[in-house]
Amino acid sequence: MPRQHRSARLQTRDARQKLPHRKDPYWYEIERGRALGYYRGRKGNGTWHLREYVDGAYRMRTLGRADDRNDADGDLVLTFGDAVRLTLRGRNQDNDGDLDRRVVRCDLTVDQALEDYLETRKARCSTADLVKDRIAIEALIIPTRGNRPGAELTDEERRRLRHSLHGKVVGSLATADLRRWRDSRVPQTDDREVRRRSQATANKI
Repeated sequence: MPRQHRSARLQTRDARQKLPHRKDPYWYEIERGRALGYYRGRKGNGTWHLREYVDGAYRMRTLGRADDRNDADGDLVLTFGDAVRLTLRGRNQDNDGDLDRRVVRCDLTVDQALEDYLETRKARCSTADLVKDRIAIEALIIPTRGNRPGAELTDEERRRLRHSLHGKVVGSLATADLRRWRDSRVPQTDDREVRRRSQATANKI
């Protein structure tokens, strides 16, 4: 019986659904030093990844979502062919960051990215850690007011809402946006120890 090509298990939606869930992506080497990876989430929704050897080290980037549950649009949701073409595109780019810009230029929101992050974490941490992560995310990164009137909010809650990343598009975030969010987690106080602990916590989050 002829040996199945390694890419066959990634080429179609049906083939990918038969892959067992695991913590690491399934890799298919496109060419020397560059490989396309598929990570299958526990709920059957997967993501495409690029791994390439650059300046003496391997680097990995997320290319987009796989068309496991939704039809591909060539931008946010990619077929196997789309992912292969995007992987090869990096080979022909100058060092001007075109591929990096393509990777982040999408409508993926911070909320959606964090859901993907939590899905990936399921394979590597306990349920208790996941609960802690979600509490921190909803309280500190993407807090919303919900149905609560403004008069019921504390000063701390108002400060969190003012710097919330809820609904923001990942591709539109600048370094300054993230710095403002991080710095908003550190209280204005003369107590150096309180500030040190708060800074450490903000950096971790």
